[in-house]
Amino acid sequence: MTLTRRRKEFLAEVVRRHGDSDDPVHHHQVADALGVSNATSYDMLRALEGAGYLEREYLPTGGKGRPQVVYRPSDQAAALFDSTAARSRSMEEQDWLRASRAIKAEFQSFGSTTTGESATRLAMFVGAAEAQVELCAGVLALFALQMRLLPPQQSASVRYLCEAAPTGAPRLDSFVACLWGTTLTGTAPALSPQAGRLVALFLRTVDELTREDIDRLLSLLEYLLGVLPGEGPVEDRSTP
Repeated sequence: MTLTRRRKEFLAEVVRRHGDSDDPVHHHQVADALGVSNATSYDMLRALEGAGYLEREYLPTGGKGRPQVVYRPSDQAAALFDSTAARSRSMEEQDWLRASRAIKAEFQSFGSTTTGESATRLAMFVGAAEAQVELCAGVLALFALQMRLLPPQQSASVRYLCEAAPTGAPRLDSFVACLWGTTLTGTAPALSPQAGRLVALFLRTVDELTREDIDRLLSLLEYLLGVLPGEGPVEDRSTP
């Protein structure tokens, strides 16, 4: 079974709850935490059990009713989240503020720098990133540069699609995918020959971020959309 982002969300909730109390987890608890129906939660936990990520136990009710089915993470789940945590540990707040200020400063200097110069500096920022959220922030900024070069109608469409996407990681994915589409169609020039690789890296990395880091990126995206021109493209002065 492919461990999709949605399945990881359910599995992560079981792992979190079990880690907090060492007690097995009932599907009602997961349903309440994630805001889904009990039936959806039950089906998802059974699927994760079938894939080897959860182990079933039976909890006596103390009465004549049937024991409740509860779950614990398997060793396979523990190994998965231990390795993920090592890769995606959140940045300290002061380090995130430093990184986000560097990106914002680049966008605040639009009047005195060229798109090409900004793209070069942001590419260096991505290459030097020491944390996954820092890398994703740099990629968001790189693709936000594309909006400077778009005709008004396309720029408005990107904004609309981004704002219409569900909040969280799907909104971040939507933004990057939309701007990558402008490169593929020739609506705006490609940022670099490696842009496609950055898209794949971004989509894979966002999938492993903590909720705190997703919120940080959403806040940065809101800022980028706010400072980008809304009435048409800024002249591209990247070439003489």
